[in-house]
Amino acid sequence: MQTPTQKDRRKLNADASTIIPLTTGIGRLMAIGKHNGATHERIGSVNNVTIADGRARLEGPAHSAVVDLAQVNSITADFSAAMGEKAMPRLDFLNSSGEPVFSIVALDGRDGFDRAFSAVPAEPLTDGVEPARPERRELAKDDPGFLVLDTIRQSGEPVELRLERPGFTQTWEGIVERVSDGMGFANVMTESFHLHLRGGSVARWNWDNDASRLVALNAEGEPIGLSIRGSASALSALGADGTTL
Repeated sequence: MQTPTQKDRRKLNADASTIIPLTTGIGRLMAIGKHNGATHERIGSVNNVTIADGRARLEGPAHSAVVDLAQVNSITADFSAAMGEKAMPRLDFLNSSGEPVFSIVALDGRDGFDRAFSAVPAEPLTDGVEPARPERRELAKDDPGFLVLDTIRQSGEPVELRLERPGFTQTWEGIVERVSDGMGFANVMTESFHLHLRGGSVARWNWDNDASRLVALNAEGEPIGLSIRGSASALSALGADGTTL
């Protein structure tokens, strides 16, 4: 499959178990999971992909993700994005409803992408309807998502930030050095990881059974897919219901 010179979208005529291992050949990439207001991104090269028991595992110093292959119904490639003169091809792994299970953006341009996917058959897609973007709102000073992330930052202790959605789980482990407020989101950003948590997505946090894992809940009391695991000292500044003391 050669990347076309004009902007367009294409359907890849291959299954996820064929496509995902090819990502080891495209250089630096961003693996993106989104669910209920949380966007979880890992950034770097994928060193290895293991296919076993109906799942694909993306592995590397900057990657730790598991894909349920049965949840991926189709795969599209979008060539419209660019940063300056550099093309940034995007792969969307879609479920049966046409929603992304997860996405991959190639960060090193088109050449590596073309080499990796040259043998993959594809067909043009007509322009789809852009999904409606949620209304942007200011991040409230008492936003539970921001407050807990900032409390974790103040602890200086390493934590695990995990996103789980149907068909996709991705984790990051490290020290949260900075939490910023921008564009209505609480943002954690490192060289190999970005978390963007939309303001208002988290109404409260709840302890998991083992009391070392906080689960983000929405206003209806439902998990949004984001959780935080850490040591007792990392979470000691949080109340039993997951709110800051």
